[in-house]
Amino acid sequence: MPRILKTPRWIQACTVIFFVSFFSSAFAAYPEPVAAKHGMVVTEQMLASQVGRKILQQGGNAVDAAVAVGYALAVVHPCCGNLGGGGFMMIHLANGKNIFLNFREKAPLAATRKMYLDSQGQLIPGKSTYGYLAVGVPGTVKGLEWALKKYGTMTRQQVMAPAIALAEKGYVLAAGDVAILEKGTQNFQKQPKVAALFFKSR
Repeated sequence: MPRILKTPRWIQACTVIFFVSFFSSAFAAYPEPVAAKHGMVVTEQMLASQVGRKILQQGGNAVDAAVAVGYALAVVHPCCGNLGGGGFMMIHLANGKNIFLNFREKAPLAATRKMYLDSQGQLIPGKSTYGYLAVGVPGTVKGLEWALKKYGTMTRQQVMAPAIALAEKGYVLAAGDVAILEKGTQNFQKQPKVAALFFKSR
């Protein structure tokens, strides 16, 4: 179960703020932001924002929209919103109570304090950020599911449907999406075994 912390009174600016872990710099090339009177969904990716808005229009609450956005980001913004990472969610309930969920990824149970050090006790550059020893146990799905069951009103099938549709039908890449994919391509090319899995031979 994700950890729950009570947040101070001054954190009451919005109903739900949802943060996901990220692994590279974000790029943006989307229309100017807009204002709304009855609800707002803001993400780094326009399509994910539209998913959240659609959930609200269907009668879902802010948590339903946030969870739907989390799954949508895993499709349309995988560098920074993904199922293999983790995140945080801050919820301001109608009764004034504030909830903070921490579902960041954790180190594996077999991890040790010296796993990134050499025989002299010095840090080995890159060992904690690249390779299998850099992988944490994901928390995204567990956190989103817990938030949905505890504070949402919709089913998992309902909130995941938009993300599934995006994955199955595809979507048009914006300039920022292309830049992110190109950066990922460069990183993958440095690892022949990874490149063999993800790149088509030409």
